[in-house]
Amino acid sequence: MNGLDRDLMHIHEYSLETLYHMKCGKCHNWWSYAHTPDLTYITNHDPRSFAKNRKMHCPHCGAEGVLDEIKG
Repeated sequence: MNGLDRDLMHIHEYSLETLYHMKCGKCHNWWSYAHTPDLTYITNHDPRSFAKNRKMHCPHCGAEGVLDEIKG
């Protein structure tokens, strides 16, 4: 560990999280959704697999829609 004694160091723990940013197809407002992937399942290793063809309601206007990734 870069020549430092690990026994004398504090351990900073962390967790993984994927943050999705959505834009409503009806009211065009933005919101974010945090997701902690379950790495025990191979399909969740790709962060896009969570959102693919998933339905979600807009927290602003309530419209239900299917998620589609913004390209570019």
